[in-house]
Amino acid sequence: MLKLGTRGEYKIVYDNINQVCCMQWRDTKVVNLVSTLNDAREETCERQEGRNRLHLSVPNDYNEYSKKMFGVDKGDQFRAHFGGFANRAHFKKWYVKVYFAILDCAVLNAYSAWNLSCDSIPGRNKLSRHKFMWALSEEMLNFEGEDDVVTIQVPVARAPISQMVAEGTHVPVLSNSRKFRCCVCQLEVSLSDDVRERGIRDASVGKCGCENCVIAAHTSIRNDPARKIHTFSSFKNLTCFEIAHHPRMRGLWKETKIGYTTFPTHPIMRELKTLHGVTPTIRRGRTRVGNEISGEVLFSQV
Repeated sequence: MLKLGTRGEYKIVYDNINQVCCMQWRDTKVVNLVSTLNDAREETCERQEGRNRLHLSVPNDYNEYSKKMFGVDKGDQFRAHFGGFANRAHFKKWYVKVYFAILDCAVLNAYSAWNLSCDSIPGRNKLSRHKFMWALSEEMLNFEGEDDVVTIQVPVARAPISQMVAEGTHVPVLSNSRKFRCCVCQLEVSLSDDVRERGIRDASVGKCGCENCVIAAHTSIRNDPARKIHTFSSFKNLTCFEIAHHPRMRGLWKETKIGYTTFPTHPIMRELKTLHGVTPTIRRGRTRVGNEISGEVLFSQV
């Protein structure tokens, strides 16, 4: 690599199999180029260095690129020469840089549209870049017309997690010290040998930040064909955390001293057992005979 050297030096490497030239040419910086023109004849180009005009040696591919580059390359070059706000300023928020990049494109498009319209509109003269930017700055500083201002409704940003938890919203809180077990994936581990415990304690398992809520589940969508709960029409394209707080899951978990337990007679558990080929648990009601209760709670063999 031409880390050190004088302006005008270059190196060329040619790939006979792919017929591609890789070259480096030193200008004020090292310029890299990959070309399929395969025309590395030595040409000359002019550069200004203070009051002196230099004639530098350069491979012909660089001259051809400079003459015929258009589209994105020319657009980025013009955008940097106009405002260049996105490249010259640094911001902590990424969307501020995107906003200034859009502003740069808008200024460039306005300049191009003005000069293109001069051929069709009599009395309109083309402006240089400096004159256009001066006129644009004056118009923005002297702008008056509050009646013409269009109001835009800005979308409300997501509230802080502490505020959402205080309002009773279920928000997953990730913990670096303890890896919780996903309660949704745990439902099917004991129902089928095909369902493994792998990934049940991933780093993406978050415990609900609401008080008295025992839910701890994945905050991502699980792609495991052995788990049947994700095939339910109500739970498609939902994360385990969203499934756990779905209205259909209400009453499935109960808090205990060591964690939580599930009710085997819950409708969701019955459907899961049926899908995995396990006989669902049936609970029979009690009948009252006189002043005594007969018919104890019976469970089928699982």
